[in-house]
Amino acid sequence: MKFLRRTAFTLILFSLMAAAGYASLNAFQQTTPPPVPPPSITPEPTITITPHSTVTSSPPITRPPFASNPDEMSVDYHRVNIDVENQITATNVEMQFTNNGRAMVEGTFLFPLPPEAAVDNLTMTINGVEIEAKILRAEEARAVYNEIVRQYRDPALLEYVGTNAIQANVFPIPPGESRKIAFSYSQVLEADNGLLKVTYPMENTATNNRMVNEMRVTVNVDSNEPLRNVYSPTHNVALTEDNNTFSAGFEAPNYTPDGDFVLYYGIESDDISVNLLSYRESAGDDGFFMMLVQPPIASPDEVVNKDVILVVDQSGSMDGEKWSQAQDAADFVLNRLNPGDRFNAVVFSTGWRVFGNGLEPASNAEEASRWIYSMGSGGGTDINGALLTALDMADAERPTTILFLTDGLASEGITDADAILRNLQGAAGNNVRI
Repeated sequence: MKFLRRTAFTLILFSLMAAAGYASLNAFQQTTPPPVPPPSITPEPTITITPHSTVTSSPPITRPPFASNPDEMSVDYHRVNIDVENQITATNVEMQFTNNGRAMVEGTFLFPLPPEAAVDNLTMTINGVEIEAKILRAEEARAVYNEIVRQYRDPALLEYVGTNAIQANVFPIPPGESRKIAFSYSQVLEADNGLLKVTYPMENTATNNRMVNEMRVTVNVDSNEPLRNVYSPTHNVALTEDNNTFSAGFEAPNYTPDGDFVLYYGIESDDISVNLLSYRESAGDDGFFMMLVQPPIASPDEVVNKDVILVVDQSGSMDGEKWSQAQDAADFVLNRLNPGDRFNAVVFSTGWRVFGNGLEPASNAEEASRWIYSMGSGGGTDINGALLTALDMADAERPTTILFLTDGLASEGITDADAILRNLQGAAGNNVRI
């Protein structure tokens, strides 16, 4: 039998063991059914439930059929609410299980805690009644985990060896009834390469998937500093955010967990916020990285004035829809310049034409748009001449962007691509981007 990777809700019952840690259940049945005595023998049963889920009876008795299908125990919902204030998190978990079989279910709830979790304020309730929940410290929990791994030969649970765990007795669940379990714990949020990381473990093994009728995870973050780069690499979350707060939510019906819930966010910097996450399996393997980059939210007086030069291909190969698209794109850019920006436009084919003698104020953008719309397409493609003309206008004191709109390769002037690139590299200053 396989255990859920992050699992450990264990319902030990007469002939059914249901494991539902993080909304997963498993079951097994006895290999030999209990003997059925003659109808005249009806003594009271004496039943001992052991950690190995063996059943003894003295003398043999007649019982109702036992649950033998893990699907007879369902996970109605698994709801997680994580509140983060600065770097302190409070995680609240609610789960409901329904016994769809014909046997009474009772057992033990065992929940392995994240290594950094603080359990001083742990509370646990079942159906609104607070119950005694024992905190197994790492040494005690290690023995429990090792026993489960030995019993069911599942090495996935070994990652929790050496961590704390919650253990509590679960009220019996009669056939057809449900039981709600709620508990909470707190922890200090882990920082990972400049990002704060929120994790709720849900991962399970491929052979032990268990569907949850309703799965929901909500993360609410409140910080003293503005927050940026909110991102979940594992789940499709909806996001509502303000400068210092955000709420991220994931919800799905009939959901089978296939990985932990992970969400990252960063603290805004005065400059561009850059966070880098990297991973390498071993020193000899290639690695992977993800970079999150976000500029600060600028007020109007922080906007940097820039120069924009449009270089638009009007050669014969652009005739028709492509030329119309290029004209519309140029119009879009020109009409969204900031008041302090400057611009010019170069339209080229076999040769090239320039809108203005130099960089023009943004107030002339509408006239430039009409100028581009007035032209048709035709001729060859002199990319080198057009781009060098644009670079010659660049002001070394201002950031300059050249937007190059074309559909093909050079057919006029210098046509070798490597030669064109060398020419551009020699002509472009450090302030120019193409």
